[in-house]
Amino acid sequence: MPAPERTRPAAALALGALLLSAACSLLPGPAPTPRYFAPELPGPLAAEAAARDPLLLRPVTAARHLGERIVWCDGGVEYGYYELLRWTRPPAETLTAALEQVLFESGRFERSHAPGTTMLEVSLQAFEKRLGEPPHVLLELTAVLTDASGTTLLDRRFGGTRVLSADDPADIARSLGSLMADVLAQLVAAVEECTGSPVSSPVPAAAASGG
Repeated sequence: MPAPERTRPAAALALGALLLSAACSLLPGPAPTPRYFAPELPGPLAAEAAARDPLLLRPVTAARHLGERIVWCDGGVEYGYYELLRWTRPPAETLTAALEQVLFESGRFERSHAPGTTMLEVSLQAFEKRLGEPPHVLLELTAVLTDASGTTLLDRRFGGTRVLSADDPADIARSLGSLMADVLAQLVAAVEECTGSPVSSPVPAAAASGG
């Protein structure tokens, strides 16, 4: 009976290395890491030394597609997300914080939670990058102001666009932060006019930081 053939050690090692290499090539690589960005909030408004009007600010609501992921839109009809580009917090929360700064931390209005107070409700409709030439960002919101009796004092859409200079994620954040400051300046001026309050100094335009 012939003796079994012995596998040469060098050949066995080479075969093992080849199989190991093939197995490793089939394993998934590390998952891509999301990048986070935060539009800078506008600074508080300069307020005059006068009696402050009470104002109830409702938390900002937002269109359903506006969440943590940065949104792009093509032609106003197709929407999508940059899966790895995220906001540090949802745009509605960012806008709520910005409104609190320009309305209350400035000392212009007195924060109120009491029923029967003049109330401001804001809904964010667009906070996104628009594709096309040139690429730009769009911010749109609606604001409804009602007095203590429930009478509507203001029901208006505010918004604007800003062309992207670099067309990268950090520029999206910077441009939306600056645009937010301009839009809130328009909104606050309208609220002051409707409530009979003295008009504040304009909100300074803000840049934004990328994370």
